[in-house]
Amino acid sequence: MIIVERPGPNVDDEQLLHELGFASFASLGTETLEGAVESRNAFIGIGRCNGHLIITEGHKLTEKLERTKDPAALLPYEQTLSRLFPGSEVLSVACHSTSNYAMHSLVKDGVKLRYRRIDCDGKALVHGAPLAEEEPIYARSQMIGGVRMFRGEEPGGAYEYTEDQLMEDFTFEVAKRHLGVRLDRDEADAVNDVELHIYRHDPRRKLIPKGMRTWDGELATYWMEDGVLVALLNNAERTVSTVTGSIALVKEITGGRRVPVLMLGGGRVESTREAERLSNEQSPLVYSAMAWIRGGWISRWTVNRSFKRTPDALPRRVFGTKEEALAWLRKAR
Repeated sequence: MIIVERPGPNVDDEQLLHELGFASFASLGTETLEGAVESRNAFIGIGRCNGHLIITEGHKLTEKLERTKDPAALLPYEQTLSRLFPGSEVLSVACHSTSNYAMHSLVKDGVKLRYRRIDCDGKALVHGAPLAEEEPIYARSQMIGGVRMFRGEEPGGAYEYTEDQLMEDFTFEVAKRHLGVRLDRDEADAVNDVELHIYRHDPRRKLIPKGMRTWDGELATYWMEDGVLVALLNNAERTVSTVTGSIALVKEITGGRRVPVLMLGGGRVESTREAERLSNEQSPLVYSAMAWIRGGWISRWTVNRSFKRTPDALPRRVFGTKEEALAWLRKAR
């Protein structure tokens, strides 16, 4: 899990996913903080808790911190978050189990302030001074026979634990720095139900050019290619509500200008008559031309012939390749 301390600039989820290298991830719905932290599913969770940005990433990012040999070096994602959120602490925490592996890393303005990693063999790699959240734990320790031994939280207890047996203590205490609670105790009930937006890899998004900024709508994912709006359609039902939302999003993306649009994907989907009527009314107001990609020349010829028979204010054509469609749309605009 990654926590960004009260981030100043307003960076939306789509931009954040893009910047972190997850542009191929699409919205999957929502999940509670508790569910996202405990899940082993391959998704990214993004939300806010106590004013802080929370990113759960299933070790997709933090696992690279497991293998670093230079504890003072910043990983690419730490550099990215420091750039996006200047002045904010970027805290990464990970714990595989009580006796396996634990790590935390604290970065601010591009500087690694603290790094601590310990594995099941008791091998540790550290950098920087202990955080305030670590000090009470270390205060319960004592060097015995050249080994740092810890006692439990009960005063006067025996020094019977080695450092690698306190992995969860360090992890949850450090996370409490910004969450305000320890996630392994009853006090976690105060934040467990915080909702995160969940994103998962979508193979269709391989159609999106690398590095392209995208916008997710209810009916499609959009991006701009040299003045052409490209819509990667999904199979959501077309209703008055979803069509209205999509039109509003397109206007937001284009600044209210009419632009040519290329429709990709999208098979037979459910659509109400009212939604079709609304789409036919609004499309000429937001688009200057419309193109689709279809396989089979007979199918393309049939559809294009029907377009010629029913001319309207919106030029429409079907093409066999994306290149052909984009070339026509750029001329049509």
